[in-house]
Formats: sequence, C-alpha cells, structure tokens
Amino acid sequence: MPVKIKLYFRFAGFKENPNVLSNLFNLKPDVVHIKDEPVLPKIDTIKRKYNVWEIHSNLSEDKTFELHLKNLIKKLIPSYTVLKEFSLKSKPRLNCVIEMYNNDKPSIYISDKNLKFFSDLSTDIEFDMYNYG
Repeated sequence: MPVKIKLYFRFAGFKENPNVLSNLFNLKPDVVHIKDEPVLPKIDTIKRKYNVWEIHSNLSEDKTFELHLKNLIKKLIPSYTVLKEFSLKSKPRLNCVIEMYNNDKPSIYISDKNLKFFSDLSTDIEFDMYNYG
C-alpha cells in the first residue's frame, strides 16, 4: 500500500464559538467542535472538553507531504494577518499524520520558507507516524 498523508491546521481550547473564528478568518473549516457538545450523537454523557476549529489540506492521501503542506498554506495565506493576531490568544497546531506500510520511507521536507510561515503564526508542529508493516 502507498504511504497515506493527512495534514491539518487547528486551533483548540479557545473561548470563542468556532463559528466566530470562521467569520474572523473568512475561512470555512473542515472540522468544528464546540465545548460541552456530545462527542457521539446518541450518547450525551461524554462531552467535548474544548472548542476546536480545523482546516485540512483536503488532497488525496497518496499525495506527497510537500504538496499537502503547500495546499494548506495556500488556503491560509489570505487570512494570514488575522490568523497571526489570533495565534497570540490561542496557539495553533499543524498536525501531520503519516501512515506507512511495509517499512516505507516517505520524504518529509519542510522548506525554510514554509517553516517561517508556521513559525510566524507560533504554530506547534506534531507528527503522528504509524507503521503498519
């Protein structure tokens, strides 16, 4: 099987309703969770612990890490100034999920320009790497 890659940029734990962030950033998120809403629709005893606003690269999982990163940055650039201001209140995270099979060795490359982009937003970068080989 080919390597599967997913990237997403998220804010979590902020006080505002996630819909306020969507309007502020002028971006349509891929995932929104509201604090205290049920995690599962039919079981209301388990509640979300914090608000989440998340945007994904939305490329197919077989695309390279670099293409996912470029796609995500392209989505964020129009809202860069507002994202940067909001990142002073709530620290963003770039989540990188990489699934490997049969000891694959995917290329993970982040240029200095792309590192600077996320660094200027005070973004933490997390890699979740799974090897199913």
